[in-house]
Amino acid sequence: MSTQITSPPDAAEAQRRGYTAALAVIEQVVTLSPIVPTSATVSCPHFAPEEPTVEVMFHQSAEGVEGLAQTLGAMATTTPFRPTDPRPYAESNAVVAGVPVRAWALLDLPTPVIKMPEPYACAWCGIPRLSHGLQYMWGVGGHGWVRPSDAQILARMKARRAARRPGRATVGGAS
Repeated sequence: MSTQITSPPDAAEAQRRGYTAALAVIEQVVTLSPIVPTSATVSCPHFAPEEPTVEVMFHQSAEGVEGLAQTLGAMATTTPFRPTDPRPYAESNAVVAGVPVRAWALLDLPTPVIKMPEPYACAWCGIPRLSHGLQYMWGVGGHGWVRPSDAQILARMKARRAARRPGRATVGGAS
């Protein structure tokens, strides 16, 4: 003898089915993604158990978001994270097997290029002599221009030369 249940499933059972569907989507996303995501999160709220969502995060990898978006046939966008936070934020939204998938990555700002001080700039702070005046530096305090040592001048000259010719190797310390 068999029994057939004709009543609708309870909320817990519907939520279990939502989680199962979302986990199957995560399995597909991880399999299809050219770059493996850092984390994947499933949400299946109790008030809407038949509407699970998947969120996939790629740590510092806009390429991961773009690659997944391309694989899923979606668009990836990069915008500032917030009006007060200009870090790039890459995001893509797609639907896989009826489950919404959001992929995202929060990136760092590009590091500014550090300007090498002139060879004869101040030994302490690197400010040229003509525009130095009285400067304050943590650990040194207030100071006027201080002549750099010969070794410091040579090191600055070599570093500036190496920065101008990044592809050229040096032999024996000379270039």
